[in-house]
Amino acid sequence: MKRISHIFSFILSAAVLLAAVNFAQANNRRTWVAGTGADSGGCTVTAPCQTFQYAQSKTSVGGTINVLSPGDFGAITITQSLNIVADGVEALIAAINVSAVTINTPGVEVSLHGLTIDQFPGQNLFAINVGARAVLRLENVDIRGGLRGINFAPASGNSQLHILNSTITSTTSDGLAINLPGGPVTADIQGLRVRNTGNAGILIAGQVKAAIRDSVLTNNVVGIRVAGSAGSPTNVMMTRVHVENNSSIGVHAKGGTVRMGECVVTGNGTGLAITNGGTLATFKTNQVAGNGADGAPNATVLLK
Repeated sequence: MKRISHIFSFILSAAVLLAAVNFAQANNRRTWVAGTGADSGGCTVTAPCQTFQYAQSKTSVGGTINVLSPGDFGAITITQSLNIVADGVEALIAAINVSAVTINTPGVEVSLHGLTIDQFPGQNLFAINVGARAVLRLENVDIRGGLRGINFAPASGNSQLHILNSTITSTTSDGLAINLPGGPVTADIQGLRVRNTGNAGILIAGQVKAAIRDSVLTNNVVGIRVAGSAGSPTNVMMTRVHVENNSSIGVHAKGGTVRMGECVVTGNGTGLAITNGGTLATFKTNQVAGNGADGAPNATVLLK
């Protein structure tokens, strides 16, 4: 009986310990950082941490890091499904010698809301770099600098990119690049503003289906370049997109397929350009005028 009692006590203790662990994990669904925080403890609302990287280690999978007060919260390599939310406060990542946000763990779902990302110029680094299958959602994110603002190039598998009301400026190469992913990508982009980049405001190449609407691409070298091939089809639908004052080309269908409706293309070196067997089809609702050379679509004008 004594032996049975000891076994029962052991089982009970193990159950209590497991319940405590589960309770702690449940509590870590939400963690907090602050500009005056410290990387210690559990990142609670009353004792917030200082960096996103440390806070991730205290946040359960799929949980949320909340920003309490302004600060620079450091670069982060995201290794689990995670949300980072800053509402009404400046949440800065000022990155030097490392990409500000790196995602190389397959299968994660990441949401970034309200961040300001300053990527140090003159380095071959990306502000946001995605190299594995992922779902990435950006809302009210301001990206400045870097080789590319967003480099979305998952190595394999189905991936998704969702961008809402965000800006990318002053990159040395492309602003947003969905660049030759190893698996199909679907992208939903609304309210994106890309300006002052050293190459394309948006570069899309490979197995990509993208919808871009209510966005502005201005003062880049190329506004948007869409590249693809028969073996790697690329399809982009642009609706109410302003492509203005880009020094070389406004809209470039370079082997991919671009469809345009209610778009404005003006002030560019060449408005519409088609190379490498690309397809550029326009609805009659577009305004293409005032470019050095306006160019023309090569597909039948769509009537409805």
